[in-house]
Amino acid sequence: MGTANELKAALKVINSDPDAIQRAETLYGQLEKLVENTPALVRVRSLPRSEYLFSLPVVRKVVVFVFDRSEFESFTYSTQALEMSSERVNEALLNFSSEEECRGAK
Repeated sequence: MGTANELKAALKVINSDPDAIQRAETLYGQLEKLVENTPALVRVRSLPRSEYLFSLPVVRKVVVFVFDRSEFESFTYSTQALEMSSERVNEALLNFSSEEECRGAK
């Protein structure tokens, strides 16, 4: 999560710091590589629709990373930490039909 936090900080000052764009590009690439090289419980290359529901095994916490390539936005990504329960089935619903970010587990 450290690289994601650094990227968020760089994006906050992108309009006032001329070096922030290059820093953000570097951090975005690093974050994508870190996520790609991390063992995943679920990995989906593309979403078949704007909402995607998947089941998760019993774990304490998961972190969801989503990346998108857009001609209008250079650094499109979302990240959300979800607390899991061992007392029920855990599901995560991701909705990217608007500006919503990842919604918590049900």
